[in-house]
Amino acid sequence: MKLLFITTFGQSILKEHIFTRNLWYALRKDSSAELMTIFEGEDDVKYEYDSANRWHKLYIPSAILKSKDETEAIVARFFREIAPDIIHSNMIETFEIKAAASQNIPIVLTIHIGAIVCPRGGGNGFLKWDDTICDGPIGANCRKCCCYELPFPKLANFIDRVIPRRVGQWLQKKTEGKQIFYLRPLLSISKNINERLEAIEVLKKATIITANRRLSGLLNNLGIKTAVIRHGIKSFQRYEYPIVGETTPVRFYFLGRIQYSKGLHVLLEAFEGIPVDQYELHIFGDAYPARREQRYKKRILKLAKGKNVIFHGFVENDELPELLKDMHVMIHPAIFHEVYGINISESLSFGHPVLATKCGGPEMQIEDKVNGWLVSPNNTEELREKIRHILEHKSSLGKISDNCHCPNSLEDYILQLSELYHKICDK
Repeated sequence: MKLLFITTFGQSILKEHIFTRNLWYALRKDSSAELMTIFEGEDDVKYEYDSANRWHKLYIPSAILKSKDETEAIVARFFREIAPDIIHSNMIETFEIKAAASQNIPIVLTIHIGAIVCPRGGGNGFLKWDDTICDGPIGANCRKCCCYELPFPKLANFIDRVIPRRVGQWLQKKTEGKQIFYLRPLLSISKNINERLEAIEVLKKATIITANRRLSGLLNNLGIKTAVIRHGIKSFQRYEYPIVGETTPVRFYFLGRIQYSKGLHVLLEAFEGIPVDQYELHIFGDAYPARREQRYKKRILKLAKGKNVIFHGFVENDELPELLKDMHVMIHPAIFHEVYGINISESLSFGHPVLATKCGGPEMQIEDKVNGWLVSPNNTEELREKIRHILEHKSSLGKISDNCHCPNSLEDYILQLSELYHKICDK
C-alpha cells in the first residue's frame, strides 16, 4: 500500500509538531510511504522531490492560493502523478481533501486543533465566550465567541450586533485585502463562519482521526466520519519516582505553552492561600511572541508573585527526562477542548500522576484516583481542593505512580493506523 503523508501546510517536517514528526519517522520505515509538504510560493508553481527522504515539495504562489478551485486543481494533478493508494493529511486547509476526492483517492485527516471546524480557531478552538467548552453546533451562534478574539471583546460584540448584516457584508467587501486595525477582523467574522461551514461539508469526504471520544461525537453530529485513535508517543527513560517525605515539598509542574486556553491563570489562582513551603510549582514552556500572548504572560508573572513558582522557559523534547525526573505531579488545567494532550502521555510515561481538567483528551488518558485526578475545567475552588488533597495524602503518590504508564505507544499507534488504512482501502 502506497501512503502519502502530508505535513501541516507550509511546515517542513523538520519543524513539525513532535507528534507528527515522530509519526512520519516511524511510517517512513515502510519503503512505500512518501512525504509531502505544500508551501506558499512566490511567482510560479514549483515542484521538488527529495529522493533521499522520499519528500515531495509543492510550492503554490500566493495569488493562486486565493482561488480554491485553482489550488485544488494543481494539488489534484500532483496527487494523480504520485498515485498513492491512500493519503494521510495533517492540514486544516481542506483543499487537499477535495483534490483527493476528485481523483477517487481515499484520505484520512488527523485533527490537531479545533480551528478546522471552530470559527474562533487558533489555540482557543471550542472555547466559548464565557470560558465554557463548546459542543456545537457551528453557525451564527459563534459570532460572540469570535468577538472574544479581539481586544475589548464586549465592544466588539456590541459593534457586531448593531451593524446590520448587509452593511457589514458591504463593508467587508470594500475593505477586502486592506489591513484596518480592529474593523477588518471584526468584519471578517461572517466570512470565517461561512468558511468553517464549508470546511465541514468538505470534511465529510474524508475520515477524520480524532484522539478523544468527545471530539468524535461532536464531529459525528455534524455528519463527519471519524475514527478514534489515541495519539502515540515514543518511549521515555523512566526514573525511580522521587521519595516524598514528611517535610518534602510536592513538586508540581505545568508543561505546555503559556496561553490563555491552557488555564495557567486558573492554576496560579488555585495555589492562593496554600503555604509556600508545602509545594513547588515548575512552569516548563513559554508564550508565543505575539502581543496578546505576551500580555497574558505578564498576567501570569503577576499572579505568580508571592507563590513558590519557578519558570524554566521553553524546553526541547529531548531535555524532558532530565528536567522532569525530580518532579512529582503534573497539572494540566486547560479550559478549552484539548484534542489530546501529548504532555499528559509523556508525564504518565515518566511515572508522574496527572491532575487535569475534564476537557476531552485528558479523559482518554487519566482514570480518576488511579493514575491521576480529574476536575471540572475553569473551576479554581475544585482545583485548589484537589491540590490540598494531594498535599495531605502525599505519602500515597508513590503507589499512584506505579499505576502510571504510557496510554498509547507510537508502535501501537502505527498498528492502529495501519488497520484503519487497510479498512478504508479494502472497501
